[in-house]
Amino acid sequence: MEPTRIPVDGDPIMWCFLRAHTPLRVLELCLRPCLLRCVLPVLLLQCLPNLAAQKTWVVDGTGNGDFKTPQAAVDAANNGDEIVIRAGVYKSFTVSKKALAIRGENRPQIFIVRLDGVPQGKRLTLKGIETNGVDIKSCPGAVHCEDVRMASAMWPFLSVTDCANVSVTDGSCVKLYGSSYTLTPPIQLKRSTVHLTRCSATGRSAEPYQFQVIPAQCALRAESSRVRISGGNYLGGNGKTISSVPHKSAAAMETVGSTDLWIDDAGLTTLLAGVPPTSAMTQAAIQATSTTGARIRIDPLTKVSSQGTSQWVSGLVPELTRSTGCLAQGAMPSGNVQTSRHGLAGNASLLLLGAPRLPLVTPFGEVWIQLTSLLAIDPVVLPTTGLRTLALPVPARGIPRGTVLTFQGLEFDGKQVLLSLPTTVIVN
Repeated sequence: MEPTRIPVDGDPIMWCFLRAHTPLRVLELCLRPCLLRCVLPVLLLQCLPNLAAQKTWVVDGTGNGDFKTPQAAVDAANNGDEIVIRAGVYKSFTVSKKALAIRGENRPQIFIVRLDGVPQGKRLTLKGIETNGVDIKSCPGAVHCEDVRMASAMWPFLSVTDCANVSVTDGSCVKLYGSSYTLTPPIQLKRSTVHLTRCSATGRSAEPYQFQVIPAQCALRAESSRVRISGGNYLGGNGKTISSVPHKSAAAMETVGSTDLWIDDAGLTTLLAGVPPTSAMTQAAIQATSTTGARIRIDPLTKVSSQGTSQWVSGLVPELTRSTGCLAQGAMPSGNVQTSRHGLAGNASLLLLGAPRLPLVTPFGEVWIQLTSLLAIDPVVLPTTGLRTLALPVPARGIPRGTVLTFQGLEFDGKQVLLSLPTTVIVN
């Protein structure tokens, strides 16, 4: 048998393809030079960045590591490097335009952590530290914080501004009583996409012995952001007037602008220090203002509690989706269902109670109650405070436990009819 010959000026790979009957050894001989010249260099080039990213830097304040301070390690590190910070107390540090993996051993204490400019397509992680606050700004890339304990009386615990993808898991903003010049909530989000999982935060409150005017703070404030909250607890704080009278119970969460807020299986609670509010300030678990383009979604397992006040703030929220599984005020032992109505002083108002329905669009707004199921109607002229707190009696035939009911307020200011957002309750 004459040996197979390969033309010198031909394409060996194509030649092998066309001559499928060629012995396997000839195919191997043809492909081997191609692999060595073309494929292997490409694979090596792809692997080199990964090989270079294996550097781990150790920070130890006692000198038993590569560096004594986190900032020195950050300055020396390249994209993909890991920085391990051992137990100790350290000054603030800033990571700018780098994608690093920063991990604490035995929970080191760091004054402030600033993360800035994580590149597009890169990821920075921060785990296992205790700090006064984490400030994340201008990151087109991803930032992930995990098991970070934040405590501060002066700064936001977690501040995120102009970031595309920030996630925080098992983070806690420890309750501290702030002084009168602390004007920010513990979690502050602006123009960012953020996912909070199993986190907790408490809004700033006044100490019993403090006598100056101290406004309360909400636990979380989001401005023109996309926020998903999965699990965790968020608690609004209490403030004081100069006469030491409880002044304002902040919302657990506030949204401003076109914020897209999705709450899934979390707990939202507002505080009220034992007395009814004396002003028209809305005491609610969620407060929405300037809400053009806003959307709020609340999933069934979310538990909402506000003492003697409504769950939600009335306001123009184009899309407000809530499950009827939210827990709130229920049937009292006395047979009353308690709620509050906020509006403009002097307006004629009706408070409706009935079975919920999908929104019915009317010229006045959306009706969320089945009108054929009305259980109670409370006509009243709103007092000068604009606040109407009342207990509606349960009908004599009773309401089974677990029944879902919805409140909705209707106002007339002499010119137009206004419909408030609904409040859902479960008789328990």
